[in-house]
Amino acid sequence: MFHQIHQIKEQIQVRYAGITDVSPECPQELCDDLTLLFLNTEKFDPNEFKRFPLSTILKYLQNTHVYYLDKCLDEISMGIELLTYRLDYKKYWKPMLAQVYGNYVGELKHHIEEEEAELFPYIQSLIDASQSGCLHFSFEQKITLIQHLINHTDNPEEKLRALITLLENKRDHFADQLALNVLISKLKSFERDLMVHAQLEEDVLIPMALELEKEILQNADFK
Repeated sequence: MFHQIHQIKEQIQVRYAGITDVSPECPQELCDDLTLLFLNTEKFDPNEFKRFPLSTILKYLQNTHVYYLDKCLDEISMGIELLTYRLDYKKYWKPMLAQVYGNYVGELKHHIEEEEAELFPYIQSLIDASQSGCLHFSFEQKITLIQHLINHTDNPEEKLRALITLLENKRDHFADQLALNVLISKLKSFERDLMVHAQLEEDVLIPMALELEKEILQNADFK
């Protein structure tokens, strides 16, 4: 258990730093709360995370996107390559897995790009307005965000769960059980990571942003 906790904390620091940036470190209390959440996602309490600054939660979520795109997806792709490398029969698995995973990656990247283009910049603008005291409010930007949220109905997590289920149900099709177990483990870890990301975004980031928006609206110059 100690090794598992240490490993989770190290991964959280990498996410928070955005892969290449060596500073700052994830605040210790946030790191501890995230560790407990990764250990048991069913015990998620939004209020535990709402005590942190909105900017801290936003930074973590933004940098997890970098972590997913630059590390996690490549590692899973490599795992699929290793699993299918020695297949002398049932060769249809290689193109089929490549297609299924490729479709999933495409949807996930689209999902991330939408958040990076619409949701996160709007929340950052609220944070900037609050910190600078320049309380300007853009109805145009707000309308764009509302349209984004209305249209943001894709659920790439379902495709990831389908891939995990497919591999678990077809274990006997693969000779290299070690490679299969490693791949399934990586997929499940990524699935849990995405669940934590979604919980923080939907139940912490957005409600906190709405509260800040309400506060700004009470004192805003409209445009």
